Amino acid sequence: MIVDQYTGYKASAFYGRKNEYLESLFQTLLEWKQYGLGIMKVRHDVASENKAFIKMANCPKWRLHLVPKFTGAGTPQQNQLVKLGLMLSRANLPLQMWYVLCCKALSIASHLSNL
Repeated sequence: MIVDQYTGYKASAFYGRKNEYLESLFQTLLEWKQYGLGIMKVRHDVASENKAFIKMANCPKWRLHLVPKFTGAGTPQQNQLVKLGLMLSRANLPLQMWYVLCCKALSIASHLSNL
């Protein structure tokens, strides 16, 4: 999920593996930059994959020039819509049903909050 804090615009996409989203996200951010909608700061937690994300985003291939803003550990209020996934994960649903419901719920929440 990506959220533009300035406009409140939200978008979400779902991938089978965590590392599959990078190329798609970088391509989207690059297109926004070309249209004058450049992203300057990216806020996320301090996980090692997020540090690698910043490094890759700023590499010569993408040249996004992003500045990281890391949130503190244990501060889920920074990721309000993502908490919906956490709630669903604790609902003791069969795994296959959880994936379907989680994707639908986050997509609907993103869409509704953009209205």
